[in-house]
Amino acid sequence: MEKTENMHFIDRIVEKMRKSAAELEEFQLQLSLGKMEAMDAFHAVKKSYSNFAHEMKLKAIHGKQNWEDILAKIQDLQIQLALGKAETAEAFEEQKKKIGLAIHALQVSIKTNPTFIESNALFLETLENLKLKMEILSEKLNPMKEKISTEFAARKEQMEDAILLFKENILSKSSIDERFATFQNELSKVFSHFKKAFVTH
Repeated sequence: MEKTENMHFIDRIVEKMRKSAAELEEFQLQLSLGKMEAMDAFHAVKKSYSNFAHEMKLKAIHGKQNWEDILAKIQDLQIQLALGKAETAEAFEEQKKKIGLAIHALQVSIKTNPTFIESNALFLETLENLKLKMEILSEKLNPMKEKISTEFAARKEQMEDAILLFKENILSKSSIDERFATFQNELSKVFSHFKKAFVTH
């Protein structure tokens, strides 16, 4: 029974990663085609992830554990996401830097609190997705870096391979503790592959 539940959970994570890859691809394409202005996209991304942070804050508040440190970090991220619209590339880079620092602090708090991550594992995946969108926007705002890679199809295949390897590595572990430790390490590797596919600098 427990093995079936673990399989279902891992399958949900793998499916979420595939959706993230498709979402990032669509996001990058819209920016490249000019269907979305970078500053407007930045504002929309901040609003979307601010709503997500609010939902996570509510889960943490109503959880059975005491997650004050995580709540403080979520609140800091919400503050950074709520900053006004960036009107210039410099303002964007400053906001991006502050948001990145808030994400990093939150990730550290989450990774050192296994009880939180056990009940909210997809939260780390969503934070990685937010970081990648910020990198894509940063690239769009720097015309010297903007280009559509001709190697994208090969990189897309590498992303799928990374997702399958992630699943295989998690399933190879027998205990929940081993799977949890592997999950954290492997998640970073998968998003490193995503970054290589979507960010060209």
